[in-house]
Amino acid sequence: ATFLFLEANIQVVIRGRLRLYNAVDLAFLTLFYHVLFARMCAAVEGSRTKTTPGKDVGRRRDWNSEAASFLLLLFQTGRVMHITADSIHTYATEIHNYKPQLPPDLYELIYFLDEDL
Repeated sequence: ATFLFLEANIQVVIRGRLRLYNAVDLAFLTLFYHVLFARMCAAVEGSRTKTTPGKDVGRRRDWNSEAASFLLLLFQTGRVMHITADSIHTYATEIHNYKPQLPPDLYELIYFLDEDL
């Protein structure tokens, strides 16, 4: 429901600078993904310690926790990069029409960081 509301109101701007979509994406969805990943890691750790006999379970669990933390960090870093590029792209092309003033290679870079990467 949240995604449908945000997509329907994609042009709503807060204080003339930030789209509602980007604000919700940054503030709430990042936290949502973090909690989701934490619960998934806890579920995996819980099932692994219950089903894996042996004395090296602690070491295996630590490695799994570190791998999960690294993947979460990588995912959240990518989200931050996307949100930043999306905000720059939106501000330069939708809120203020700076696109005619931007050099083509700079616009291509902003578009690449926002949409492709």
